[in-house]
Amino acid sequence: MSARLRDWHQPATAAVDAHSGHGGMPQTVDAEISALRKTIGPDFDRRFLNVMIAHQDDAIQLARVETATGSDPSAKALADRIDRSRSAQIRQMLDFLGQG
Repeated sequence: MSARLRDWHQPATAAVDAHSGHGGMPQTVDAEISALRKTIGPDFDRRFLNVMIAHQDDAIQLARVETATGSDPSAKALADRIDRSRSAQIRQMLDFLGQG
């Protein structure tokens, strides 16, 4: 990744708030995190899995944008691996929820 950043003339470290915007994708809001902290047992498991499914779906959507519009072959290959691995994780979490 360091070599790619150098090749792309990007800094080695991201700005402090670089992840705060999630690239325009929705992020888990503080209210959801607070609700998770107050939830236990099977309700926690269900809620947590739903949050993670949404989070992984966001990664898939970003990866698909890269595979469709990216120009760097190695970045596109990485995006394809992210799409496949996160999709598999979602299928597994849906199975845990009895929805698979």
